[in-house]
Amino acid sequence: MESKKILVTGSRGFIGQNFCRKNSDVIEYDIALNRNMSILNIQQLEQVFVSQEPKIVLHLAANANPKKSVEDPLFDCQLNIEGTINLLQTAVKYKIEHLILASTAYVYGPPQYYPIDEKHPLGANTPYGISKKTAESYCLHYFKKYGLNITILRFFTIYGLNQLQGYVIPDLINKISQANDKIELLGTKNDSRDFLWMGDLIDAIKQTIKVQPSGEILNIGGGDEIKIYDIALKISKLLKKKIEYSYANVDTFKPSRLIADIRKTKDILGWTPKTSIDEGLKNLIEDFQKR
Repeated sequence: MESKKILVTGSRGFIGQNFCRKNSDVIEYDIALNRNMSILNIQQLEQVFVSQEPKIVLHLAANANPKKSVEDPLFDCQLNIEGTINLLQTAVKYKIEHLILASTAYVYGPPQYYPIDEKHPLGANTPYGISKKTAESYCLHYFKKYGLNITILRFFTIYGLNQLQGYVIPDLINKISQANDKIELLGTKNDSRDFLWMGDLIDAIKQTIKVQPSGEILNIGGGDEIKIYDIALKISKLLKKKIEYSYANVDTFKPSRLIADIRKTKDILGWTPKTSIDEGLKNLIEDFQKR
């Protein structure tokens, strides 16, 4: 079978780097490579489409930081909405075979029930969630009006090697490794997430490219609820540290619980997560201790 070129926007981000390392025939597009390689630069986008002739687009480029979106909503709006529209226009013009939008569980807003399936109402209550919800709406518009083959993937809590600070698990590893015997955490002891190992995410994206479920919206998560407090205990055990935890009364802008219903994704993609949280954390701690 002929290999098809994949244009990866945001190729130097956390997910982009991991995808590009494990796939051939990728075309990297990221402002970190060249300051002109912005999704806000439609002329540069067109130039890449003309010269490289990609058949598939994996759209990862975005502001992916909810806190940054609160601090600078205009920046968030430009990247996540205007940038997506630029890409959609270019994809239609050059007859792209398939476009995948990386979206987020934050489009759901405060959960009304658990686990969260794709039919859950969209009640985004942060600029980040609002902009990603709007980007989804534009994608569906281009799917219906222009016949652009689009799949929307809603990522839940992804973790893996080389993830930057500012996310749950790398922050916990950093705090616990530096602590003497006490740590103050954000949120509450009952806060939980649905964690998915990066390798499993990459497999889900590859399956999406293979299956090309047109016009579908799919949750991408681990499918299991795990308390953040329990993650902290697992990390402290792996680091051989005895820590006493307390909680700060701080508004984190985030839901207390976030758990994905991934039954539809399993059915459509024939995909299921393979890496347990214990295995993933062990990999992370081993890598951390080598540094």
